[in-house]
Amino acid sequence: MKKLSILTILFFISSCASIFNSGNQTMLAHPTNPEDEGVVVNVNTSSGTYKAKLPATIISAPSTFSDVTVQVADKCYEKTEVVINKSVTPSYWVNIIIWPGLIIDALDGYMWKFDSQTIVPTSRIDGCKK
Repeated sequence: MKKLSILTILFFISSCASIFNSGNQTMLAHPTNPEDEGVVVNVNTSSGTYKAKLPATIISAPSTFSDVTVQVADKCYEKTEVVINKSVTPSYWVNIIIWPGLIIDALDGYMWKFDSQTIVPTSRIDGCKK
Protein backbone atom coordinates (compact mmCIF):
# COMPACT_ATOMS: atom_id res chain seq x y z
CA MET A 1 0.00 0.00 0.00
CA LYS A 2 2.88 2.37 0.82
CA LYS A 3 4.42 1.78 -2.63
CA LEU A 4 1.12 2.57 -4.31
CA SER A 5 0.87 5.84 -2.39
CA ILE A 6 4.40 6.86 -3.40
CA LEU A 7 3.72 5.99 -7.05
CA THR A 8 0.48 7.97 -6.99
CA ILE A 9 2.23 11.03 -5.54
CA LEU A 10 5.04 10.80 -8.11
CA PHE A 11 2.46 10.43 -10.88
CA PHE A 12 0.70 13.65 -9.88
CA ILE A 13 3.76 15.79 -9.22
CA SER A 14 5.57 14.80 -12.40
CA SER A 15 5.03 16.67 -15.62
CA CYS A 16 6.20 15.85 -19.12
CA ALA A 17 7.84 19.13 -20.08
CA SER A 18 9.90 19.29 -16.88
CA ILE A 19 11.03 15.71 -17.44
CA PHE A 20 12.00 16.18 -21.12
CA ASN A 21 13.13 19.83 -21.00
CA SER A 22 15.10 20.02 -17.80
CA GLY A 23 18.58 21.45 -18.09
CA ASN A 24 19.94 24.47 -19.90
CA GLN A 25 18.78 25.59 -23.33
CA THR A 26 21.39 26.51 -25.93
CA MET A 27 20.79 29.09 -28.66
CA LEU A 28 22.96 30.55 -31.42
CA ALA A 29 22.90 34.25 -32.32
CA HIS A 30 24.27 35.26 -35.72
CA PRO A 31 24.80 38.71 -37.24
CA THR A 32 22.70 39.85 -40.21
CA ASN A 33 25.80 39.91 -42.42
CA PRO A 34 28.66 37.40 -42.23
CA GLU A 35 31.19 40.28 -42.42
CA ASP A 36 29.80 41.57 -39.09
CA GLU A 37 31.21 38.61 -37.16
CA GLY A 38 32.98 39.80 -34.03
CA VAL A 39 30.42 42.51 -33.17
CA VAL A 40 30.20 42.91 -29.38
CA VAL A 41 26.80 42.20 -27.83
CA ASN A 42 25.28 42.06 -24.35
CA VAL A 43 23.34 38.87 -23.67
CA ASN A 44 20.62 39.09 -21.01
CA THR A 45 19.27 35.83 -19.55
CA SER A 46 17.51 34.91 -16.33
CA SER A 47 20.96 33.93 -15.03
CA GLY A 48 22.45 37.40 -15.62
CA THR A 49 24.07 39.58 -18.28
CA TYR A 50 27.36 38.98 -20.05
CA LYS A 51 29.30 40.24 -23.10
CA ALA A 52 29.90 38.08 -26.16
CA LYS A 53 30.88 38.43 -29.80
CA LEU A 54 28.72 37.36 -32.72
CA PRO A 55 28.24 34.60 -33.60
CA ALA A 56 27.46 33.77 -29.98
CA THR A 57 26.36 30.63 -28.23
CA ILE A 58 23.84 31.54 -25.56
CA ILE A 59 23.10 29.27 -22.65
CA SER A 60 19.98 30.03 -20.66
CA ALA A 61 19.04 28.52 -17.33
CA PRO A 62 16.01 26.26 -17.50
CA SER A 63 12.59 26.96 -16.06
CA THR A 64 12.22 30.57 -16.99
CA PHE A 65 9.45 32.99 -17.81
CA SER A 66 12.07 35.65 -18.54
CA ASP A 67 13.00 36.65 -22.06
CA VAL A 68 16.49 36.22 -23.44
CA THR A 69 17.68 39.33 -25.25
CA VAL A 70 20.75 40.17 -27.31
CA GLN A 71 21.74 43.85 -27.52
CA VAL A 72 24.36 45.21 -29.92
CA ALA A 73 26.92 47.03 -27.75
CA ASP A 74 29.66 47.67 -30.31
CA LYS A 75 30.49 51.39 -30.68
CA CYS A 76 30.60 51.14 -34.48
CA TYR A 77 27.13 49.60 -34.82
CA GLU A 78 23.59 50.87 -34.34
CA LYS A 79 22.22 49.97 -30.89
CA THR A 80 19.65 47.27 -31.60
CA GLU A 81 18.08 44.59 -29.48
CA VAL A 82 16.45 41.31 -30.36
CA VAL A 83 14.32 39.13 -28.08
CA ILE A 84 14.83 35.45 -28.76
CA ASN A 85 11.47 33.91 -29.58
CA LYS A 86 10.03 31.23 -27.37
CA SER A 87 7.15 28.87 -27.90
CA VAL A 88 5.33 26.14 -26.04
CA THR A 89 7.33 22.93 -26.20
CA PRO A 90 5.51 19.95 -27.77
CA SER A 91 6.12 17.80 -24.69
CA TYR A 92 3.94 20.20 -22.70
CA TRP A 93 0.86 19.00 -24.59
CA VAL A 94 1.45 15.41 -23.48
CA ASN A 95 0.30 16.67 -20.09
CA ILE A 96 -3.27 16.44 -21.35
CA ILE A 97 -3.01 12.77 -20.38
CA ILE A 98 -1.76 13.70 -16.90
CA TRP A 99 -3.61 16.98 -16.48
CA PRO A 100 -1.89 18.18 -13.27
CA GLY A 101 1.25 18.42 -15.39
CA LEU A 102 -0.37 21.24 -17.40
CA ILE A 103 -0.48 23.34 -14.25
CA ILE A 104 2.93 22.27 -12.93
CA ASP A 105 4.76 22.97 -16.20
CA ALA A 106 2.99 26.31 -16.58
CA LEU A 107 3.99 27.35 -13.04
CA ASP A 108 7.61 26.20 -13.19
CA GLY A 109 8.27 27.60 -16.71
CA TYR A 110 9.29 24.31 -18.32
CA MET A 111 6.56 24.69 -20.92
CA TRP A 112 8.75 27.18 -22.86
CA LYS A 113 11.43 26.42 -25.43
CA PHE A 114 13.58 29.12 -27.04
CA ASP A 115 14.34 29.19 -30.77
CA SER A 116 17.70 27.55 -31.37
CA GLN A 117 18.85 30.11 -34.01
CA THR A 118 18.43 33.90 -33.97
CA ILE A 119 19.56 36.64 -36.32
CA VAL A 120 20.75 39.83 -34.62
CA PRO A 121 20.27 42.92 -36.83
CA THR A 122 23.65 44.58 -37.33
CA SER A 123 24.01 47.94 -39.04
CA ARG A 124 27.44 49.55 -39.17
CA ILE A 125 27.64 53.30 -38.48
CA ASP A 126 29.14 55.12 -41.48
CA GLY A 127 32.65 56.43 -40.93
CA CYS A 128 33.18 54.71 -37.56
CA LYS A 129 36.67 53.31 -37.03
CA LYS A 130 37.42 50.75 -34.37
